[in-house]
Amino acid sequence: MNISLKQYCVLIGDILILYGCLIATLFLRYGRINAYLWHAHAGPFAIIFALWVSIFYIAGLYDLKNLKNTLELINQVIISIFAGSLIAIVLFYLIPYFKISPKTNLAIFVVIFASAETLWRWMFNTWTKKPEKKVLVVGHDSEVDELITFITDNPQLGYEIRLRIKEITEETTRSLSRLIEEHDIGAIIITESIRDDDKFIREVYRNVLHGVEVLGLTAAYEAIMQKLPVAHTERLWILTNITRNQRVYEIIKLPISYGLAIVLLILFFPLMLLIGLIIKLSSRGPIFYTQTRTGRDERRFSIYKFRTMPVNAEKDGPQWSAPQDVRATPFGALLRATHLDELPQLINILKGDIAFVGPRPERPEFIKILRKQIPYYEVRHIVKPGITGWAQISYRYGSSIEDAHQKLQYDLFYIKNRSLILDMLIIVKTIKLLFTKVR
Repeated sequence: MNISLKQYCVLIGDILILYGCLIATLFLRYGRINAYLWHAHAGPFAIIFALWVSIFYIAGLYDLKNLKNTLELINQVIISIFAGSLIAIVLFYLIPYFKISPKTNLAIFVVIFASAETLWRWMFNTWTKKPEKKVLVVGHDSEVDELITFITDNPQLGYEIRLRIKEITEETTRSLSRLIEEHDIGAIIITESIRDDDKFIREVYRNVLHGVEVLGLTAAYEAIMQKLPVAHTERLWILTNITRNQRVYEIIKLPISYGLAIVLLILFFPLMLLIGLIIKLSSRGPIFYTQTRTGRDERRFSIYKFRTMPVNAEKDGPQWSAPQDVRATPFGALLRATHLDELPQLINILKGDIAFVGPRPERPEFIKILRKQIPYYEVRHIVKPGITGWAQISYRYGSSIEDAHQKLQYDLFYIKNRSLILDMLIIVKTIKLLFTKVR
């Protein structure tokens, strides 16, 4: 069962359990289920169920990396059910449209659902824990080590590292077929550098005819870790896969971004006035902070934020920022922790400098350093930068060259796979992170 199929199974299972628990609730409460009872409850509860599934997604309960039998999983399930229950109470009791206020039924339902959902998740995780595909890895370097560690730590993804060949020799080439048969290998992951060894590749082809799947490191890395290995990605592959134009996506995305930015500016305008007043009263200096950043096609622009540091915070020159930067003022630290300091960037969206989703816009001073040390770093400038992005939600707050290297791998994954659906998923996950932890 592949990764996507497992996620669909979890989703379908949740939906079946939601409706099964509703049927069980009505039967326990009334001793029967007739057409009137079902129609009175099915419609309102369907809306509640849709919101419940959305909460589960935001909580990461459909992310296979989190589908492990741990106390953290149980906590996430219980917290999500509690949040869904609060929303259900609000909807049932404050919106006349539902025409029912099932406080007893809702209480019974929540108890049944919490028990059934926890049991279902535990059983599914146990069922899918056994790896389905045994893997041979050929090659050695830090990216290969990282992929092996990730697969080993996440058996629920369906892979098991059974064998690794670090160096190609005449002996390993001769014995490849025997090793594949002995270890029941179903897939081979090969670094791109190995393809120049003709004898070994011919042996690999021979086993492909017997059903063995072959993946390049770039493809395996992308599919399993949802990022691209910069060190192993060839220039031609970048040119043919990353830089292709997605005109329809860009045309649709632009008016959506503008419309949403206008709506959010109107909604948050009173809050922005209050924040500006507090900044002015609590520290000396301007309300807004502008900084030069690099955007699409390496065009420079001024990004707007609420000022969170003293005016002389960079008197010694540009510095990497950190999530809990000691230079921040007390109120500035609060703004940074809640990301409210980024609200003025809605103006940048209306100016066309950035989008809601995209790579983080970096400072020119740092780009000059990073592009010398990180391959393909300039590729991230073929799209508009964003307030949030795949790298921002997938990796910790970056404050070093190594962090920039890791985040570029996520940026390249986003650029290759960018779509409105992926943008929506990133925004939803960003909302989740706002209520959990700062990245």
